[in-house]
Amino acid sequence: MLGKYLLTALFDWRQVSGEPKEGYPAAAPWIDVAPTGGAYDPDAALNALQGIIEGKLAKYGRLPDGSRLLVHYGRGWVYNTPFRGLNIRSFADVARWASEMLACRAASFERVYLVEVLEDPGPAAFQIYPQLVSGDQVSV
Repeated sequence: MLGKYLLTALFDWRQVSGEPKEGYPAAAPWIDVAPTGGAYDPDAALNALQGIIEGKLAKYGRLPDGSRLLVHYGRGWVYNTPFRGLNIRSFADVARWASEMLACRAASFERVYLVEVLEDPGPAAFQIYPQLVSGDQVSV
């Protein structure tokens, strides 16, 4: 009956005809009902985060060598549009984006951390400078 109305049924969007489909995170759920985007631009949240990080680097950049900067993303949830879109699906993707943004800058900090405490399943922390280190491997 479905053959009358459907040419193909795709049950796992990460693979098409047995071949991995590029552009989708490997850890993404195969059933995803959350919309990717909407009536907002996810780049607005990322641009706001970039402004926060650059402001903190300018304000605290003259601290002694060995200083570490902690960027808390709590207000980012409250005052900005959602960051989720086609390329940014999780806070780990936000941390990766921030790390890439900082990679081309000379920061006077030994390390820079990005922390959020509002999203489930719980708090997440990432070292985003000088290199990206995932939450469970972060050391202070």
